[in-house]
Amino acid sequence: MYSRKNVMEQNRRSGIDRRKEQMPCPVERRHNTDRRELLNLSDRTRQRLLEIPVFDGMTIQEIIKIVAVCSKKELPINTKIYGIGEESDEMLILVKGKISVVSRGGVELQSYEPYDTIGEMGIFTGEPRSATVNADTDCTVLKISKVELFRVLSGDRELKERFLVNLIKVISDKIRRQNDIVEELTYHIRSLEIT
Repeated sequence: MYSRKNVMEQNRRSGIDRRKEQMPCPVERRHNTDRRELLNLSDRTRQRLLEIPVFDGMTIQEIIKIVAVCSKKELPINTKIYGIGEESDEMLILVKGKISVVSRGGVELQSYEPYDTIGEMGIFTGEPRSATVNADTDCTVLKISKVELFRVLSGDRELKERFLVNLIKVISDKIRRQNDIVEELTYHIRSLEIT
């Protein structure tokens, strides 16, 4: 016959936790082999992570803190990743492939290639997705949830500052690219008005 202490000890050893019944853990987090694979970093993978602009200037240990809360996802060609009006509760880092952002009217606004980030503005503003995001090719992405990213950043002030400065640089670069497109289109429109 088991005493209360023995039952508690057995539950602790077997990983049973009554809180899981009250707050179910998503299957993705409980059985995520992709996360374990990400943490088994080869020299080649480490080098690739150091090339991602949002990790610029970080040590490999700092990068691993963020990668530890990422999920690696394989997205087949023509996958709709995000839709207009959907909740902005995660961001992506494109590792392989090409992703496009399309307006409500079906116009391609932006295309992304490896090491670009996608969806980062929404996780900080809380605004719903303003465009549709599609996989133009077979893609590999690192998915970072807002909750887990904020948890990691709140626990390390230096990492938080470095990550946010890098993110500001990434967003500024995107705005600069968009400004170049607008300037080129404006030039073409004005040249058509003259003739």
